[in-house]
Amino acid sequence: MQAEPDSARLLKADAAMIDTLRAWFDSEEAVTNWGGPDFRFPFSRESFRQDCRWPELNSYALLDESNTIVGFGQFYPSNNYVRIARIGVNPDSRQRGYGRLLMLMLMTEGRRVLGLSDCCLFVMKDNVAASALYHSLGFEIADFPVDARLANVCEFMILKGHAE
Repeated sequence: MQAEPDSARLLKADAAMIDTLRAWFDSEEAVTNWGGPDFRFPFSRESFRQDCRWPELNSYALLDESNTIVGFGQFYPSNNYVRIARIGVNPDSRQRGYGRLLMLMLMTEGRRVLGLSDCCLFVMKDNVAASALYHSLGFEIADFPVDARLANVCEFMILKGHAE
């Protein structure tokens, strides 16, 4: 079953969603692929909140037609880009198009809220599924802007203008 754009909705995430989100990550590899190499594991509710930079960042949840949280992501301004961060899809809802839908909705909302047209993100080099999604949306690998220590484990990707 594929995600239906008309039935899914993006809404501002609240702290009550943290426990649902935490349950999606049962290993260090899973949380690192999602949150980056500095995200702590094992995590407590408080360390998870801190590492998500909650509520400092714009955090959003994607809900399906039954109001189940099927995705989560964040964005914030970074060097004249909408930086998309911590894109995650509920393990029970993967392979249904929610990742693509979440990305498209987050990019639209980020551009609207931040008034910027270009998007960027970091992806772990071994996160093949995420890299394939971002490439399919038009993101391209670019020179690393900051924090060269991450260049060994991450790729920096940009998307100029609006996605198709």
